[in-house]
Amino acid sequence: MSVTLCAVDYPPRPCHGGIGTTSPRKRSIMESTSQPSPRECPDCHALTADLEAHKLWHSRLVHDIATAVDKDISRRAHT
Repeated sequence: MSVTLCAVDYPPRPCHGGIGTTSPRKRSIMESTSQPSPRECPDCHALTADLEAHKLWHSRLVHDIATAVDKDISRRAHT
């Protein structure tokens, strides 16, 4: 009896022989209904499925950091 080892497993373990794998038909259905592939943000290069929402988050983050820096500079100048 021979045992086939899975190449992606560490530590190596015997392959399950296809038990629990997705059928080609089900895989095709899952791929056709899956989310769109992630897109890259031109500003920070993050991969995101919803680029518009990420851009809004990114703008808010940059605004919040700039506001915090301005407040800190103002606080230091008055102390």
